[in-house]
Amino acid sequence: MATTLRVAELDFDLIKENLKEFLRAKPEFTDYEFEGSALSVLIDLLSYNTHYNAVIGNMLLQELYLDTAVKKQSLALIAKRLGYLPRSYRAPKAVVTLEVFPFDQPDVLTLGRNAKFSTRITSTENAFFSTRDAVSINRSTDGRYVFENLELYEGDVTTFRYVVGDPLSQKFEIPSQLVDTTLIRVYVQDSVSGTLIEEWKNYNTLIDVTASTKAFFVKLNENLNYEIYFGDDVVGKSVVAGNVVIIDYVTTNGPIANGASSFSFNDTVNGYAVNTVTTVTAAYGGALPESADSIRRNAQNNVLLQNRAVTESDYIAIVNQIVPVETIAVYGGETMTPPEYGKVFISAKQVGTTTPLSTTQKADIIREIKKRAVLSLVHEFIDPSYTYLIIDSAVKYDPTKTSMSADAVKTLILNQIKTYRTENLNRFNSAFEYSDLVAYIDDIDRSIMSNDTNIRMKKYVDFVYAANSSYTFDFNIELKPSNSREQTITSNAFRISEYPDVDVFVQDVDGIIQFYQVLFNQKVVLVENAGTVDYATGHITITLTAYSSASTQLSIEVVPSNRNILPSRNNIITLADQDISLRIQAV
Repeated sequence: MATTLRVAELDFDLIKENLKEFLRAKPEFTDYEFEGSALSVLIDLLSYNTHYNAVIGNMLLQELYLDTAVKKQSLALIAKRLGYLPRSYRAPKAVVTLEVFPFDQPDVLTLGRNAKFSTRITSTENAFFSTRDAVSINRSTDGRYVFENLELYEGDVTTFRYVVGDPLSQKFEIPSQLVDTTLIRVYVQDSVSGTLIEEWKNYNTLIDVTASTKAFFVKLNENLNYEIYFGDDVVGKSVVAGNVVIIDYVTTNGPIANGASSFSFNDTVNGYAVNTVTTVTAAYGGALPESADSIRRNAQNNVLLQNRAVTESDYIAIVNQIVPVETIAVYGGETMTPPEYGKVFISAKQVGTTTPLSTTQKADIIREIKKRAVLSLVHEFIDPSYTYLIIDSAVKYDPTKTSMSADAVKTLILNQIKTYRTENLNRFNSAFEYSDLVAYIDDIDRSIMSNDTNIRMKKYVDFVYAANSSYTFDFNIELKPSNSREQTITSNAFRISEYPDVDVFVQDVDGIIQFYQVLFNQKVVLVENAGTVDYATGHITITLTAYSSASTQLSIEVVPSNRNILPSRNNIITLADQDISLRIQAV
């Protein structure tokens, strides 16, 4: 008989049996029938309470560790202890040019901070954008007033004030979870009635922060709200009692307004309202806050970073802290052809757009990297290079095995291919596996019997007009050579200065690029040698003097020798909706 209570078991029935064994060992309960007694109810209650506490204790214990935590609040607190700030919402950014037409001729016009713009994102819904900084311009020599390359951000601008009491214990919380932390502006006023207001800058590391640096920092609290905090006159200057902390921030809807490209100005410039808005860059970069899985992964990477830039993961972590990016590639110059020793190349794709990082964003990233990197290294940004897949699939299905029409089957397959694109493409180092796509299509519905899928690849390059220019297309994969039965390298129609009135196309003859026109359904070669093809490396070079035509880009399509495609370095494989062709046939 048990004389001590066993505590290793956590299951209700085992706990109950342990309690009974413990009691049976007592002389008072010799030959006692527990099952039919009132004491059995008390044992059930004790077993339930023990089991309940064990489950709660196990759940709480799991929430204390990064790998096992489930609640986002727990992950946020663990990440804070590790010095990692989870990404907030990101406001979509657009770039526009605003021209104002004043009724007189002032020397200077000033567009104020938080000037309002709007755009239509659905048939019934608008999104509102605003500037973050005031901009002044002088009247141009031709009498125009043009605000060029204005950066607009989607969302509502809000100002919140705190009067400082105890600066060591007081919390300066932003009362919204929709805030974009990259757009926070903090000002400190000397007193409620004072006139001295100074802007303090956001720092995400302690590098370059001295005792007098007017720095503020951001953290995520247990309510998943972001808080502002200041230094202590040892690391960063502190605020003092009586100061007024003014927090100016943007609350955004995240990715909803991504892609918006037509804007209206809803404000005035020095009282002048007549204007024209021209979009330079459609809205991009809007994103939801960081997910729990992403926090778990990136917080660990942040610990490994240790304020250095040595390994690939170090660079990735640093870039993620500065710009919200969807995917990043970092590689050494020794992998280039020819090698460029002593260089580190960085390529990044922003969230929700193929627009490259701006010059300012690249400079900010390089500046942060240089603070942590080996001094002898040179860092250089290379914009992502996109290779577009072209999918042509003939699908056979058995209509007796489904209630769907052919059009419904086609729509289902199309949507699933788009899902395949989201899950498998649009990232650096994400390979395209032909067999995976074929199996993916066959497994969509039991009525699909087979599919005959062909793929091509396509790249674009912008024309440079009025100049003899060399255009390079680097597919980084072995290409299938053309032959008498199949032309594997083709192009869109374009025009060249030598033949400004003729639509010209590209063809490949034994590794030599030729230009031809179609005349009476026959190819007529116009330029015998306009470039070269390296089938082994997928490198195509074309030289021409472009003449203005309907197309502003030269598009080259190729057939890969191997239908499994692995991108390298700064290449990303993607798939546009218009490049998916489906033919559905009933059998």
